[in-house]
Amino acid sequence: MILGRNTVSDETAAEVLGLVDGVSDPLEKAKIVYEYVQSQVRYINVAIGIGGWQPAEAKQVDQVKYGDCKGLSNYTQALLSVVGVEARWTVLYSNKKPQSLLEDFPSLQGNHMILNITLENEEDLWLECTSSYLPFGYVGSSNQGQKVLVVGESGGEIKEIKAFQNEANLQHNIYSVSIENNGDMLANTQKKSMGSQYDERLYFEVVSPKDAKNRYLSEWSSVPKLDILAFAYENDRNEVSFHEEIELVSRGFAKKIGNRLMFKVNPLNTYSNIPRKYNNRTNPFDLGNGFKDVDEYIFELPSNYTIEALPENISLKSPYGSYSLEMEVEENKLLVKRTLQLNAGIYP
Repeated sequence: MILGRNTVSDETAAEVLGLVDGVSDPLEKAKIVYEYVQSQVRYINVAIGIGGWQPAEAKQVDQVKYGDCKGLSNYTQALLSVVGVEARWTVLYSNKKPQSLLEDFPSLQGNHMILNITLENEEDLWLECTSSYLPFGYVGSSNQGQKVLVVGESGGEIKEIKAFQNEANLQHNIYSVSIENNGDMLANTQKKSMGSQYDERLYFEVVSPKDAKNRYLSEWSSVPKLDILAFAYENDRNEVSFHEEIELVSRGFAKKIGNRLMFKVNPLNTYSNIPRKYNNRTNPFDLGNGFKDVDEYIFELPSNYTIEALPENISLKSPYGSYSLEMEVEENKLLVKRTLQLNAGIYP
């Protein structure tokens, strides 16, 4: 099905050999080849169809500069072979909810193909060959947490791609907020997202500034009279973290009631969707991969206002996760720290 379809032209082989000239580390060679593929080709969707899992020939992908998951994985595998790194084709299901292959029922399964590299004394390395912006060795949340079929020249074997869990799916937000006398809010937001939350923020790297601004306005739709003044991103592919900095303004954010100003202490990462409560639940429920959010607010208050009262700090823990809310006052600043962690699992 694949043998004989994974060779490239002499010119392309010479080019990639030149890129790894002087490099002895197989991991570094694989990274150079992967980033070369990202810069050279683009992804198109082709249904499995009559050909099943047979990929387009690597020479053809090299010539036309595009391919589906099978073609791009095969092309990348061919280039890795040129530089002396063995990679194996991997068939799996790519879904938001992990779906492992059935081990005891031979059939045409899966809807996606990636690559597997096993280096000596190293964990399995997985390559998502359809993306032009994912970091080397990161396959995304839709490919993790499941059993997959790894195919080599001597046969196939079932392996498992580990999933990011709970606190590994971290988003850390720091908000510097200034409250004006008239209730307006000026805020600088710095977001750092990792794990599956990194996936969710990559949207901003591939869309227009107009679409990005509209996404922010939608995410913070509960904030009154919101306007996004500026934003910038950094995709740290080495750390696999996505950094955002957003400047925003909200007119009338704090409500004037008599001589008081009232405002929400967590306006920019609010969960408003509460699942339906079942008093007599008979089925288990699945909490996916889990995640952790840490939100830190520094509210600078108008000079002629003081804090009248603070609620008690909150700390809750259960098998499903944990939640804490802490507040303190420093001069004319209100410091708020909120931590929410949801633990992955299937709960009976």
